Amino acid sequence: MAFPRIESLTMWLTVLAGFVLLSATLLGGFPPAGPATRAADEARSGIDAYLVSFGLIGSPLVLVGLNIIVTVMTQRAPGMTWNRLPIVVWGFVTTSILAVLSAPVLAPRSS
Repeated sequence: MAFPRIESLTMWLTVLAGFVLLSATLLGGFPPAGPATRAADEARSGIDAYLVSFGLIGSPLVLVGLNIIVTVMTQRAPGMTWNRLPIVVWGFVTTSILAVLSAPVLAPRSS
């Protein structure tokens, strides 16, 4: 990886997002499926923790995507052109571009 400290940061942010998501069940659970009821008002802090975990998982997704793109661009073997890259590396680059472009769209908005 081109930036190993950013890679480490993304791992810890993912772990933190997992703990926040698990805490959502302790704070009142997830929103009920179906029409809005009184239970939706009681689950307010659980919903907030759920949204914070989505925001926390979006930033590592963007950082990992950028790290993979920079790694492929800067740390190829000497003489390795873009046309000679293995199909697996092309898959990593394509997935990383999609992750960088889609993560900000999936982030929750405050209303």
